Amino acid sequence: MGVVDFYGFIDPAEAEIWLNRTERVFNQMGCILEERFDYAVSLLQGDAYNWWETVPHAMIQPPVLSCDDFLREFSDKYMPAVYRDEKQREFLSLKQADMGLVADYEVKFTQLSRYASAMLPTKQDKCRRFEEGLIYEIRSKITPSDLHCYSDLRAAAIRVER
Repeated sequence: MGVVDFYGFIDPAEAEIWLNRTERVFNQMGCILEERFDYAVSLLQGDAYNWWETVPHAMIQPPVLSCDDFLREFSDKYMPAVYRDEKQREFLSLKQADMGLVADYEVKFTQLSRYASAMLPTKQDKCRRFEEGLIYEIRSKITPSDLHCYSDLRAAAIRVER
């Protein structure tokens, strides 16, 4: 189903891709949390498994750690706070002018918005932030009536761009 072994990528983005893909497959399979934990650990190979052996209580049988413990430890190791902070800063400085087309800006906005979810607690906040990043020529032609939801705003920006 697309899940592969994890060998301990140095690049946090690749580790994040692996974790997201693995979680999607576990969801598709309907795995319970205990199974997710066991399966995820079984996918660790090489340096990644060597690291896992050093996590306190990781090797105790029966396991005393949970799937949430695994996710926290994995994230701390392979997607450290400095990586998440960098992505959040990238989101905050994101501008369409740096990307070209609205569609390209929207793809990057969507990718990075998960790192700033605390800053986007409502749909209106997400719309406002998206609109702020648009180039002036587009932003100035979007009327407030287009701001009912994010998809409406995105569509309005694309229409103006065309």
